[in-house]
Amino acid sequence: MSEKFRVITELVSEDGVIIERKEVSSYDLSEPLNIEELGYTHVAQIELLKNITENKIHHQTKLIRSNTICPSCGKTTNKHGTFTSNFHSVFSDHKVQIQRRNCNCGWTNKFTLEGLFGSAFHPDLLKLQCEFGSDNSFKRAENLLKALNTRHRPVNNHVRISKTIEKIGSIIGEFKTENPVQVEVPANIMVAQIDGGHIQSKDKDLRSYEVLVAKCYNLENQVEKDQHHTELLKSTCIASALSDQGETIKKQLIYAALSEGMTKETVVYALSDGAKICWSALSILSGQCSQLIKILDWEHIARKFKHVEQNLSDELKDKLESANRKLWHGNSKDCIEKLLYIRNELGEIENKKLNNLTEYLVRNEHYLINYGEQRNNDLPYTSNVIESAVDTLINERQKKNKKMSWTREGAHHVLQIRASIASKTWDIDWKDAFKVLTSAA
Repeated sequence: MSEKFRVITELVSEDGVIIERKEVSSYDLSEPLNIEELGYTHVAQIELLKNITENKIHHQTKLIRSNTICPSCGKTTNKHGTFTSNFHSVFSDHKVQIQRRNCNCGWTNKFTLEGLFGSAFHPDLLKLQCEFGSDNSFKRAENLLKALNTRHRPVNNHVRISKTIEKIGSIIGEFKTENPVQVEVPANIMVAQIDGGHIQSKDKDLRSYEVLVAKCYNLENQVEKDQHHTELLKSTCIASALSDQGETIKKQLIYAALSEGMTKETVVYALSDGAKICWSALSILSGQCSQLIKILDWEHIARKFKHVEQNLSDELKDKLESANRKLWHGNSKDCIEKLLYIRNELGEIENKKLNNLTEYLVRNEHYLINYGEQRNNDLPYTSNVIESAVDTLINERQKKNKKMSWTREGAHHVLQIRASIASKTWDIDWKDAFKVLTSAA
């Protein structure tokens, strides 16, 4: 006699009496002949979960209060049929019947899931859409969710995923322009780094536009992994693609700095590649801390020296190296004098490269420091951390596909979610964002 394996749900009263038993699935139990026959297939698991969810929803909706007494006038309300509302769970879609009631005074109850709960989507589904869509193209995210669900669901199409990210990214973006909850441990020394990346524009009149990315962290949260590498235990990433003269990134910088423990007693080292908009954004922190020390990033300086070095004679390379060493040890004036001397020895093409380097240093002379001393004191002197953040936040999602183009707003919304994930605050940010989303519905 063959045996059957049945999955049954039970509705049980408070005192343990079974009110209802329902068979959800039934399978002939036999010897598995291969690994595929062991347990449930992916499709069978999804179907089983769908049926269990369907049964639970059926009983849950019976418990939704139907307002037999009008909250407006206090009279008895009238039944007015039922309304079929769509409910989108993580792996399945359902129809929910909700009792409609009205009153002669004109009052009507809330009879849709949006009216009752602010959304017809389970939050876990929207969270998945945000995570998949912020890490992949919207079309690829659609296909990944299709594979996860074993079938196509209209609620997971690329347009819907885009709209979900637009809503959640917008809400999180607003969070990052407000003051955060006070951090328990204040930072004695904090680092703020900012850099830019370019994204291809959907605007036919604009080839690309700049996106600003910044990272703040308490220096005590930077630990040494090995002789050549360090690791950040905690940091806050922010980003803005909006064309607003840097207003959003400035507000976000204050948020990020305060999140990392900046107080009026904190010393902040602010590093940048020298772009005017970056210095302008970093300046917003000057009134928020005890001292703001702006530093021109050594990594960018070194690259420009390397660019000039190409095609130089050995003699001039030695002089250029000498200028580089003087700058490294804080002698910027001597460095610039040497560069001017080398310029007189070069042709027109090499002169242009050297002029660019010299003008770059002169333009940012106030932000040149003794880099060697800074390194010896284990203080920041290069913005390699932010360059990694630019690659993580922008390049991996918005530039890896060269055919991809973006509106500023669309790029901004994706960046808010990616920055939240990079800051390791995504789970908290998501919960807060969903509360705002459902309360506004």
